[in-house]
Amino acid sequence: MKNFDEVIVYSSTTWPPCKQMKEFLSLNNIVFKEKLIDQDPEALTELVEKTGIRGTPVMIAGEDIVVGFDKSKIQTIFDLT
Repeated sequence: MKNFDEVIVYSSTTWPPCKQMKEFLSLNNIVFKEKLIDQDPEALTELVEKTGIRGTPVMIAGEDIVVGFDKSKIQTIFDLT
């Protein structure tokens, strides 16, 4: 499995795909920092500045950005088999 210095997941508290992404990352032992854009206005501003996106979930790992819960893209980024 490929490791990154930091993995950030921008999410919201009530959106099911956010929960799915976080559960998938946890099941694969991927440590991430969660930023809740619906509770932290600074997190939303940061997300928009980094990606131009206001929706969730968004995962940033190094230079890789995953918008939405895209399981196959996450598997590719982390070399999960």
